[in-house]
Amino acid sequence: MRKILIVSLLLTVLMSSCVMYRPHNIAIPLLEEQGDMQLDVSVTATTPLLAVPTLDLSFAYAPLPLLGVQAAASVADFGNYHLQVAAGTYNKIGTSVLECYIGYARGASFDSTGSTNKRREISGYYNMVYSQINLGWNKVFDRNFDWGLGIKGGLMMPNWERVLINDEGTTLEETHDTPHFLLEPQLMMRFGNEKVKLTLSVSRAFLSEWPEDDNYINYNRMGFGAGVSFRF
Repeated sequence: MRKILIVSLLLTVLMSSCVMYRPHNIAIPLLEEQGDMQLDVSVTATTPLLAVPTLDLSFAYAPLPLLGVQAAASVADFGNYHLQVAAGTYNKIGTSVLECYIGYARGASFDSTGSTNKRREISGYYNMVYSQINLGWNKVFDRNFDWGLGIKGGLMMPNWERVLINDEGTTLEETHDTPHFLLEPQLMMRFGNEKVKLTLSVSRAFLSEWPEDDNYINYNRMGFGAGVSFRF
């Protein structure tokens, strides 16, 4: 009986940990000049389920003066992932850095509610076009501290299906392809030496919900990240 209870609790936690979207490391490299290269590796825990982290990787490079490119990936549980690429411009203004990017993202997501005998699942993928503005400062406090604020806004275009699974089988209930607007600000801090720094970040996702009252998007709002940043 105790084993059955433990397994049931674990299944409940795992199922409730699935969401259709969660805040990601949106990449605030703060490029300053041609040849700058930034690599970030971090883990992000999201609320209301802090026990389910994502692994975030981001890479940024300045191949030309004022031109920056970046790519990022986030991987979570149950095959949930988020991939994005972007290009834009960077400009050092005094001691500050201003970056503007336009990008494309694609992700897969899964959500499940209910019990093992009767549950509803939403799964599929989404495409997203977005723009992002970063403002920050590098090498402050004796060159050992960077910090910045990034704001990402975009249009998510999902292709999700909701199915009902019970003892009678699987029934397709609804297909979701309504576009949704996303706004995602993030605050980032890096501290260490010039080449390697520890990174802390906090982000908040605002995602427009379903027009139907009872079919809202189950997504995590807050993200808290920690990782390592490498500057080349």
